[in-house]
This record gives sequence, structure tokens and C-alpha cells, in this order.
Amino acid sequence: MQEYVLINQSEIKIECFRLNAEVNWVSQIYRQGDELELTSIDFRCPIAQIYQKVPGIRL
Repeated sequence: MQEYVLINQSEIKIECFRLNAEVNWVSQIYRQGDELELTSIDFRCPIAQIYQKVPGIRL
């Protein structure tokens, strides 16, 4: 495993943990207006797209 992601369901906030070269987990937080990047699978996506159908979340 190289990355794992925690997606907050009550606010626009995604936390991505990546394994670095020193074999430590490093956290990166994404918020509204950011673009999520998962380097392990070469994936990028605007945060708004992830939350577009979540009830109670305003974009």
C-alpha cells in the first residue's frame, strides 16, 4: 500500500496519507477548490466532483 484516503462526510475535507521514501506516512489535506491527486494510480479529480451528490454539503 502506497496511499490511503479518508473522506469526511460532514465537511469538504479529504485527507490523503502517502508513504514517503523514508517509509513514513505523510498526510496531505485537500479542501474545497483543491484537486485530489492519487499519485500511486495517476489519478486527479476536483474535490467538488467527489462531493457533488453528498446531502448537506454546499459547494
